[in-house]
Amino acid sequence: MSKIKKWHFLSVLGLLFVLLLALISIAPFVYMLLASFTDSRTPVFLPNELHLGDFSNYTYVFRNNDFLHSLINSVIVVG
Repeated sequence: MSKIKKWHFLSVLGLLFVLLLALISIAPFVYMLLASFTDSRTPVFLPNELHLGDFSNYTYVFRNNDFLHSLINSVIVVG
């Protein structure tokens, strides 16, 4: 195998490896975001039972004064 073909193969292999690592790194955040739209009484979020569009969890959290107080404190501390 020539040096150019070997370099091309290694660069493609490296790109696939980086894409795999990126997917593994992003997957928990996507799972968390999708699970936040499910009913809070559901013990486990299953991706095949996906029902998006319910913001009730977010409205509940933002109506809670303790959460808003903690959020304001975090914003002040972070700057």
